[in-house]
Amino acid sequence: MVRVFVNGEEREVPPHLSVLEALRLLGAPHREDCRILVRRRVEPKEEPREYALETGRGTIAIGVEEGLLGWWGRNFRLFEGKGMWWETKNVVVFGPVDLRGGEVKPGRERRRFREGEVFLGFGGFDPSQAFLGFSRRDHEGVYGVPEAFPLLGRVVRGGHLLGRLGRGDLLQRISPLRGELREPVGGNPAGMRLEEGMEIFTFLEVSLLLEAKRGAEHLLGITREGVWRIALEGSSFLSVEGIPVDNLPQENTVMRFRGAVTVRNSGRRAGSLYLYRRDAPPSPHHSVVGRVVRGGEMLDHVGEGDRLLVKTVPRRMVVVGMTQAEASRLLQQEGVRHVRVGDERDEAVIIEQRPELTLEVKEEGVAVTLGVDPGAVIRVRLWEEKAPRSVAHFRAVAEMVTSPVGKLSVTAATEEILLLSSVRGKTFKSLPPENVAEGEVEEGMLGVTNSFRRLTGLVGVRLRPSRTFGPTGEALEATNLIGRVVGGMESLKNREAGDVIYVMEE
Repeated sequence: MVRVFVNGEEREVPPHLSVLEALRLLGAPHREDCRILVRRRVEPKEEPREYALETGRGTIAIGVEEGLLGWWGRNFRLFEGKGMWWETKNVVVFGPVDLRGGEVKPGRERRRFREGEVFLGFGGFDPSQAFLGFSRRDHEGVYGVPEAFPLLGRVVRGGHLLGRLGRGDLLQRISPLRGELREPVGGNPAGMRLEEGMEIFTFLEVSLLLEAKRGAEHLLGITREGVWRIALEGSSFLSVEGIPVDNLPQENTVMRFRGAVTVRNSGRRAGSLYLYRRDAPPSPHHSVVGRVVRGGEMLDHVGEGDRLLVKTVPRRMVVVGMTQAEASRLLQQEGVRHVRVGDERDEAVIIEQRPELTLEVKEEGVAVTLGVDPGAVIRVRLWEEKAPRSVAHFRAVAEMVTSPVGKLSVTAATEEILLLSSVRGKTFKSLPPENVAEGEVEEGMLGVTNSFRRLTGLVGVRLRPSRTFGPTGEALEATNLIGRVVGGMESLKNREAGDVIYVMEE
């Protein structure tokens, strides 16, 4: 058998398999159209900086601060065989170890710790009660950390195990990783043969932050298909193609540490996501909405155009667009109580829910859903490839950025066209021509007025075909076609000004 590490977990598989065959055999989450990172050992060129800490739950690898390699190399064996001494929601510590007469002395300062940081502490500021501490989450605390050793190192692999460690767990063995791990040269490594000690990473796991509930929901809307596409790469960040918006609030505008995920809330590229490779200062334009808790190794090895498989914690719990029965199943899996109102039948389609946001649902433990007859929801097919900016505009106007079901108000109705606007009166200033109407505009066509006319961004549906005017009543050259109605067309012909219609993509 060959020993490999898949997404931080040690596994054994038969020899002679390819990376992709091993992932299939193990049932590891992956997509063949998404980036897979493989790292393998090579001969060391310097003193090892990474150490493997073996526990009954799995192996945690830590990277030691360069200035402390000498001290750690002389003393790490003292921690072998030590059990979990105590734990809180913030930290887990192993020890105690007697360091009396040594070169380190306890400190008394309160310090800030980031998730995954490793530190040396002293119980009761006593040198005979030294311990190895692991920060489970960002927090502040007083642990007797020496002034000369403010940080011993960081967890570089296996960080997901910190929350699983409990009473009775031991640091069974600590050993230097004498081989550096690096990605092999050449393309997608899915077809390469497995090697002993190889590391394979297939997805990012992102933990969402309660301090940014609205921004987190925006992230979940972008992650609806479980894949992020890297649109822009910088030395300190990766930017994920987002959905243009103009109404995101400032939330949690704090320090952007490595692994932080932000939503740009204003300015150029508002609505895009950013993943940080390096620490960055706070910015009023970036809301920190989550952090990468698994697969962070991939951040340094992906670039523009790459696709990443993403999992979020918690999963998305906006059930709008589902049937009442589908919502009940999902919410039950998440331990959330489901209250049905309106049309309560299993087949009824949900058009609204309270609370609106996933993190609020998770926090409150209950979701109230309003159902309607499936025939009351208009089904549309949008042409995103032909008119990407205009489709993004339509989704924003219909408030479909974070919700599968949009809501539009009828502003005018004739026998020829139905004009629609945002229920909240949203307008857009600029919309360049794309997929401009030509020839006959058929019944059911959806369109928006482009910047050739004053009423830029107006949305309309063609109720009868025309060779002269588009769905908004404008000339063809002023009309961007964005899709068509594929279900509920007859219902639209009976609508009047002031009516609210619900729209869902097919």
